[in-house]
This record gives sequence, structure tokens and C-alpha cells, in this order.
Amino acid sequence: MSVSPNTGSSGGARLVVTGVGFGINSSSVNLEHGGENICASTEITAYGSFICYTIAKEIQSSDELKLVVNGSSFACANSNASECAFEALDATSPTVSGITLLDSTTLEFTGTGLVDTADSINCNMLGVTGTGVSSDSGTKVTCTFAKGVPATDSDVTPTLVFVVNAA
Repeated sequence: MSVSPNTGSSGGARLVVTGVGFGINSSSVNLEHGGENICASTEITAYGSFICYTIAKEIQSSDELKLVVNGSSFACANSNASECAFEALDATSPTVSGITLLDSTTLEFTGTGLVDTADSINCNMLGVTGTGVSSDSGTKVTCTFAKGVPATDSDVTPTLVFVVNAA
């Protein structure tokens, strides 16, 4: 098994897992950390490959991840154990400290550790994905909605997703 990328956010990350012994006919796949399944959802993309969207959890790189296929757990059998390592630390994860409505079509997120490559950021509110995203040196992300920021009469928190293009 191998996991890519090897680092991510403790708030949740997108991992590509490759290995053997699972495929499109597997009823379920997951990753296990400390006896707990850590994929909130998975998508089998081909024989020997799936995408894992992790739960919010801090994970040390020295902690062992196990592959879970159809309820059975398997230790990493890769000859290079670092291929199975993944780290998600609170201290290195992005933090959003504020969200401001700049105008009827634009939200601004402020914080620390925000990814500053605009093509790797997606924003979403009420199921509507922003059409334009810009970033400023890791402290501000601006998200534009072509038809206006979705309105609601209840408290809704928009989401930012930072995508690292994994193998």
C-alpha cells in the first residue's frame, strides 16, 4: 500500500491510496489509525486505487496506518514503510479566523496557513461552488459566486477545500 500525499490537514484531507487486494468489487475500503477508520468517505477509482476523504483528526507520521478491506485490517506490506506514512498535525493545518461578505458576489476568508495557489482551492456554500478563487500569500482567500453568494435564512458556514494534486 502507498498513500499520497504524505501530509495533510488535521481538519480533513484527500488521499490517494494504491495497493493490491481491493478493487471495484470490494464492498468497502478504508484506512485505520489507532483502531479507528479515518476515511469519512471513499471512492474506488480502479483496481488497486481509491480516494479517501479523511475525518478531522491529528495523525503523527510515526503512527501506523492500516488498510481495511471488507472489514479485515492489513498492516502496510510495502518494502518502503514511509510510503504508508501520513501526517496531519493541528500546528501545520490551515486555520480560518474570519469570513467577510465583501459584496453580493464575493466572500473573503482570512486566516493562517491558507494555500496560496488559487487553482488548488475550491469554495462551496449551500452546494454552490464558487466560480473564481484568488489567494493572497496564505492569509486571504477570496471566492466569487457568478450568480451571487447563496442566501439563506439560517446560519450556514461556507467551506474551503485545499486540493493537493496527488498521484
